[in-house]
Amino acid sequence: AVHDIGEGTGIFGEIGRLELVELPEPEPGLGQRLLSVTHCALCRTDAKMWQKGHRDLVLPRILGHELVVADPTGGRSYAVWPGEACASCLQCLSGRENLCPHMRIIGFHRDGGFAERICVSEQSLLELPDGVDHRLATLAEPLACALNGLEQLGEIPFAGNALIVGSGAIGVMMARLLLRRGIEQLAIADISAEKLRIARQLLPAQVAGIDSRINDLVESREISRIPVYVDSPMAITATQIFARHADA
Repeated sequence: AVHDIGEGTGIFGEIGRLELVELPEPEPGLGQRLLSVTHCALCRTDAKMWQKGHRDLVLPRILGHELVVADPTGGRSYAVWPGEACASCLQCLSGRENLCPHMRIIGFHRDGGFAERICVSEQSLLELPDGVDHRLATLAEPLACALNGLEQLGEIPFAGNALIVGSGAIGVMMARLLLRRGIEQLAIADISAEKLRIARQLLPAQVAGIDSRINDLVESREISRIPVYVDSPMAITATQIFARHADA
């Protein structure tokens, strides 16, 4: 979900409780800029943190790590890379900033985008081209995750087929990217009929929707009725549930 930012700041003070409060304008630190938040997306991780917390979350905290910001003086707009690595450890120097042991993430370790103003490191700002819809630009971070996953797959046979487990935002993005890469047959599976219904609206008719657990399909031999992904050489999991990775 993508929401316009109204007045006030959403403070997450305790599990299951989010309050809208007025706070002083934050002061930018070294190498940071004070910017206006135009839009911030609500991610499944945000929802999970609200319900159960997170290992990297320190309360109280302003959530929101998928956001678009703008220069309050009327200048440029930016998508924000939410991570801030140290740039000096072995992982950073080898191009694996995501594995930096000193990583600090907006909305987890530092205050995020559920606010009117935010301080962001200059190195985390990705300038948006003119005319880009700010609502869509909030999806730059999850789309980057999908692109990274696709890159990890390596070379994809153009005449191949694929199965995606999980029809949420990441699953839909992966499906779109695979179709652009030339995958001929594609299926997306989920146990949520509602999520599949939305996914079908966002994807071409050629993508088959499977409303079932993958292991249930295999055990009941129903998989043989779905020629789209029989003998699929590639299975992609777009879910946070570890057991579904094993099923795939």
